[in-house]
Amino acid sequence: MLHQSEDMVRLFEQNTLEVLERIDRTLLLLRKSYEEDPKHFDLRSWATRTAALIDETFQITLIGASGFQLASTTTDDLGPPLYLGDREYFRKQQLGLSTDKLFIIQPALSRASTRLSLQFSSRLRAPDGGFGGVIVASIDPNFIGRFFRTMPARKREIAKRRA
Repeated sequence: MLHQSEDMVRLFEQNTLEVLERIDRTLLLLRKSYEEDPKHFDLRSWATRTAALIDETFQITLIGASGFQLASTTTDDLGPPLYLGDREYFRKQQLGLSTDKLFIIQPALSRASTRLSLQFSSRLRAPDGGFGGVIVASIDPNFIGRFFRTMPARKREIAKRRA
């Protein structure tokens, strides 16, 4: 029984790390594409072409240096721009993290989608290297529950490895 528990913990850890790495790669690719040509960048088209919105990621948002939403994969560009400059992920990125790392906040209600989400952010760089805004991927916090719902298949996978 102890071995099964240890195996489950390892699988959970591996699954969580894979999700985090996938989100980080997506945000880095998005940032590179956006920074190459911000005036002609189309977030929705990019997300569709690259299949960025898969599994647990339900929204990607670009926020300009002023704190206003530039684009989102889930909201229309109708009406006044949404202000997100007061959000924790924006302020942390704006203050200039000493290293270029993925920033993750605790689950919060997304203003753009009005859904509870884990928000992962990456800093956008202006042409001069300064702060250019933030890219945010909103993740369904229930991805953990989906992991546990797949446990019967994962247990069979463990049993095969041990055989």
